[in-house]
Amino acid sequence: MAKQGSNTMVDNYDSPGSSSVLTDEQVEIAQWRVQVTEDGDWKINDIYGEYWEEQENKKVFAKHFKAAVDDGRVSGLKVIRHPDGSDKLSSDRQTVYRIEKNPRAGER
Repeated sequence: MAKQGSNTMVDNYDSPGSSSVLTDEQVEIAQWRVQVTEDGDWKINDIYGEYWEEQENKKVFAKHFKAAVDDGRVSGLKVIRHPDGSDKLSSDRQTVYRIEKNPRAGER
């Protein structure tokens, strides 16, 4: 069960992420960062830039961020998945996202 304290996200790591946990401001920052980042494959800390260091519980934030991306709250960004549906992970076990601000027709 998720609990919200004063500016901290406390959560059971095994529970699924929920896009509704992210504030509109957090989503706006993510959307802005997508707009100023080149198209390509990125990890969340690369996308969020200096705002990443503000996250007190990075694992929990990342879980809810991924849910927000999957729910379409951040346009031009998607989770890269293998053909079997599993997430593509970087060498440090972070989810890899693809920024495509102008995807070609039929590739969404």
